[in-house]
Amino acid sequence: MDIVARVENGRLARVELQSYNDSMIVIRMLEPVPRFLRAFGVRPDQYVIYVGDRPLNMEDGCSDGHGMTYRFILIDIRSLITKEEMLNSPLYGDFLLAILCVGGNNRETLMLVLGRIMELPVEQRKDAIGKLIVLAGLRKLDTVFFEEIEKMPLLIDPQENVILKSIYGQGLEKGALEGKAAGDHNARVSTLRAVLAKRFGPVPVWADRWMETANSGQLEGWTTKAIDAPTIESVFE
Repeated sequence: MDIVARVENGRLARVELQSYNDSMIVIRMLEPVPRFLRAFGVRPDQYVIYVGDRPLNMEDGCSDGHGMTYRFILIDIRSLITKEEMLNSPLYGDFLLAILCVGGNNRETLMLVLGRIMELPVEQRKDAIGKLIVLAGLRKLDTVFFEEIEKMPLLIDPQENVILKSIYGQGLEKGALEGKAAGDHNARVSTLRAVLAKRFGPVPVWADRWMETANSGQLEGWTTKAIDAPTIESVFE
């Protein structure tokens, strides 16, 4: 579960961030409910916040036709808050989400987010850059991200960030030697591999083989799924 918290009114809340339309989302949200009931004696208020790029088409509940009905609150982040509200937030991390909000899917917003990141202490800056590359991928802004990063060599050192180091070391250097197409492919593979390693630990050999033979569309889709997939196997289903 992404977030579980007791909120100000005393109730339990569970929040899931969903990056793709999952036909099994209702079952995923329903499955933990009995555990909450046993542990706390209450059913939590449940929310799914959709952060994907495609139109939202998931169901927000189900009915078995025999009196049992289950519902949760399903929200598209693009209808929840504006990029201006997130960019102006004083809380660290809020402004990273600006590119996911309504009006935020563009180079201008990405540059504004990078500007806010540059104001952070060095350690927070490293963490924020790693998160921003994942979020940029959700909005197909990863190419724009690298174009802007290359303009900031004195402010952002790719060798200081695990994901950027992997991409620059394995993707961009090879791209200069093997051509743009090969470089782009290697960069996408490196990005996906870094996300998989962070989520699930060591990446198995079979997953590397799948990535090496995949096309750009497949790699992009797997990277999106890897953000919140329950297992590494489910990323490639």
